[in-house]
Amino acid sequence: MSVMEREFGGRAFSLIQSIEPLRDEVGAFLEFTHFVPPPNRPNQYADGPFCHFRLHNPPRQAGVYAITVDGHLVYIGECENLRDRFSASGYGKIAWRNCHHDGQSTNCKLNARILERAKAGQSIDLWFVPTPERKRVEADLIAALNPGWNGRQGTFRESTRHRSVAARTPRPANPRPVLETSQTFHDALDRLFAAALENGQSTARVQAGELHRKVGGYPSTNHRMPVCCAVMKRRMGEADTILVSPPKGAGANLTIEYRLPDCPEPGAPEISPAEAAGRPPADAIPGTPALADWRPNSVGAAVGPSKKQSAHQI
Repeated sequence: MSVMEREFGGRAFSLIQSIEPLRDEVGAFLEFTHFVPPPNRPNQYADGPFCHFRLHNPPRQAGVYAITVDGHLVYIGECENLRDRFSASGYGKIAWRNCHHDGQSTNCKLNARILERAKAGQSIDLWFVPTPERKRVEADLIAALNPGWNGRQGTFRESTRHRSVAARTPRPANPRPVLETSQTFHDALDRLFAAALENGQSTARVQAGELHRKVGGYPSTNHRMPVCCAVMKRRMGEADTILVSPPKGAGANLTIEYRLPDCPEPGAPEISPAEAAGRPPADAIPGTPALADWRPNSVGAAVGPSKKQSAHQI
């Protein structure tokens, strides 16, 4: 058997290709999350983060596919059309509708785990065997090999029993999450600037996703990424540069390089890093969008202030 073929459960699979998430201009993996507006409920894998990836001309065939990570089998699945299953309408790109409680939770799970493994430096490969008995072959292989990403497989009787027990057991109330406001991100930026100055750096490179993670609440379905990005842009001075700009202007990959001031002369009055670099400090920026200034549009993406707001708020 060649290196392009591999046997799983007694069946010969052919290697389709390695799965590599797309990267941005500086080589970081493109990652994103979706906001699921109420009253919609997210599924258990909706937090992400998610990635984009593409396959190069996979076959339009029905059959069973296998995913390996560093050569270890992690998932078995079946499909009517392999190209469609791994396209932008399948695992290759997660739409906000997939994140709903009645959406495609498997798409969310596999896409997020592929990104997680890629960020860890592991190789992800896709294998395939065409067969008209794809559902039976899939079930046999899962039962025999028990891949980790497939989860536990149980009989219908066992699944029904577990659901009935869960239905009788009251769920504990989830505490209301803490929602980040614009001031929280201003404070986090000030801490980053101060730490960079103490380390003798002349610049501070800040990525929105990492800043939001430091503050908390990301990744999650109720993140405040638009507020985070708005604050980052409002803190820019003339010498600062946007290194990576997401397609819609606000996203986890937004990266800004802030120019930090030189060390002050002895006896010089103390000023903040923001003021010295030509950026107004947080308390001098009126109308910075707070949580209430941002609202979901019809497809669940976060957008800016409404038209009814006055100009000074924008």
